Amino acid sequence: MRCLKIKVRGRVFYVTLLPLELESIFNEEDISRLLRLLQAKDIHLVAINADAVYSLKFLEHAIYKALRAWIDGRMVSRKLAIEVLLYVSLSRQISEAVEEASACGRRRIVLVCITSSIMDLDRILNALRKIGYKFKVNWNLVEPNPDKVKYFKSKLAISDKELQAYRIKKSESQCELLEKALIERLSIFDIEKD
Repeated sequence: MRCLKIKVRGRVFYVTLLPLELESIFNEEDISRLLRLLQAKDIHLVAINADAVYSLKFLEHAIYKALRAWIDGRMVSRKLAIEVLLYVSLSRQISEAVEEASACGRRRIVLVCITSSIMDLDRILNALRKIGYKFKVNWNLVEPNPDKVKYFKSKLAISDKELQAYRIKKSESQCELLEKALIERLSIFDIEKD
């Protein structure tokens, strides 16, 4: 589990990230069931396809950008969860973002819990178990790997030559360079939304 304290425009949010391998397929209706079990007033849950998350650092930036758009009233959608999916997928089309980044119908997910107060991890895990999920926490799901490099380079038409423009140290790997490129694309995506 990773719990982040994110401050956006003077407001503080606590974000819990859980990369999970489920034994069964994730179902969208289970978000509502989880929210009822957690019984928290100010909570947003986002279930993300782990394959759509390049890295933990990229995901953290996407969540920050979505929270900022939410606070500033610049959201494309009406729901924070959908806005997070838009940023993760770097898409302006809700249908494309949901298709690519939503955890529905998948076993490898990242569950994101956004609240204004610290959420106890055990409450989240117990709620998942209560609705029938068996799972294993797997941090490798949010780590860059050669398959993700190939997928994201192809999806966003990023060439090797473009990646070299991000190189500061000779020792930087393609994974590190692509992470820089994706975070820059997040910033450009955020600016172009306005």
